[in-house]
Amino acid sequence: MISQRIDTPSGCVLVARMAQLEVLEALATAEELQSVASFSSYSRRRERLAWRALLRESQGEQVEVRYQESGAPIISNSLYKYISVSHSRTHVAIALSHTPCGVDIESLDRDFSKVASRYLCDEERTLCCEEWWSAAVWCAKETLYKVAQPEGVDLLSGLRIEALDSAASVIEARVMQGEPIQLGLKFVEDQMLVYTL
Repeated sequence: MISQRIDTPSGCVLVARMAQLEVLEALATAEELQSVASFSSYSRRRERLAWRALLRESQGEQVEVRYQESGAPIISNSLYKYISVSHSRTHVAIALSHTPCGVDIESLDRDFSKVASRYLCDEERTLCCEEWWSAAVWCAKETLYKVAQPEGVDLLSGLRIEALDSAASVIEARVMQGEPIQLGLKFVEDQMLVYTL
């Protein structure tokens, strides 16, 4: 199931194409099936079972998922404590780390033009002129939010993308007035992936 693995200094990022729901249900544990029993949405059931299957594949059957008060998942019985989860229509990504982490994946064919004014400031627009840049900034800000979990932060002014090193595939960002955070940037098939390093 794992189609891409990226090792980072504090953990790893795993990406997989999502299987159909019927396949994921056949692979799921009883606890996982129970966790999606109340979901009426096909896509929500598929997304939850896909990341759980990816987690078990990488960390073994003994891994346990719990949730913080904020709703963010954490794991036990694993090499790692922290997990971040993301999905697009066709892919699922998880970041596993010893420290708080974040990951976001989006399809490159998603149209961000209708919402760009809510998250992409003028300075960020000038950092790159590639078509994929608006997807990268969206993913970077989602990743920052997952890592910092700031309450009431504004995507436009509270989460800032300050630099892009295209050669190294690294984005430098900042939450509010905090320390700079480096994010990895990767194209996976037709997907944009951004993750904490």
